[in-house]
Amino acid sequence: MSLLTELLLLLAIALAGFVDSIAGGGGLISLPAYALAGLPLKMATGNNKFGNFFGTAYASYKFAKSNQVVWQSVIFAFPSSLIGSALGARLILLLPERVLSICLLILLPLAAGIMLFGARKSEDDSSCMIKGRKLFFVSAVIGFLCGCYDGFFGPGTGTFLVLAFCSFIKMDYVKASGTSKLINLASNLGSLIVFLFSQNVDIILGIKCATASIIGSAIGSKLAIDKGSRVIKPLIVTVIAAIMAKLLIELFV
Repeated sequence: MSLLTELLLLLAIALAGFVDSIAGGGGLISLPAYALAGLPLKMATGNNKFGNFFGTAYASYKFAKSNQVVWQSVIFAFPSSLIGSALGARLILLLPERVLSICLLILLPLAAGIMLFGARKSEDDSSCMIKGRKLFFVSAVIGFLCGCYDGFFGPGTGTFLVLAFCSFIKMDYVKASGTSKLINLASNLGSLIVFLFSQNVDIILGIKCATASIIGSAIGSKLAIDKGSRVIKPLIVTVIAAIMAKLLIELFV
């Protein structure tokens, strides 16, 4: 990897951390960036988990510090997300590179489409939030399903979590965003452990990218959560188009 390529990668990872700390979906930038930098897809996914873990940890701390986390939901969604992500990561290690490329061609536009055109997140209060056993059960299911997705693929997980918490648990936008960071942290950790043991993480590059992710998250977490969509959406579309073109060329040319 040339110095220029590495610098561009670090900028992309910082941007992904910035985007992810505001509205989720930073993986739609970071995972394609690793692939475009020349990393094999499994190594790209492993390094993406490494960098995302530290950026998400910082954002989680900021949300928790400002009391924007529904801890009753975290208690059940955190462990289920951890288990789901480990299972998803194990699945991805069993697939050949070509099958993984085809999966990415299907999942990337699907993830981008849901994020770009999905229902807007509610900013109302949480007075209608579900309670008791139903809250615990729904939280566990959301954590497990999003964890499986994050371990297998990843981009858009934070956004899917926010949408799920708003839609099925009736959290307000800010609390859903804060809670999703803790659950996303669990899914990053579960899959990261699998990728580390399978030696699919470049530790030196990972440390550099983790630093860039933290810097991006630090800047993004200071901004209002509902800002920046006008900038985020065209960037995501551009990066998705680039990675899909690259995968199509590799598969069919």
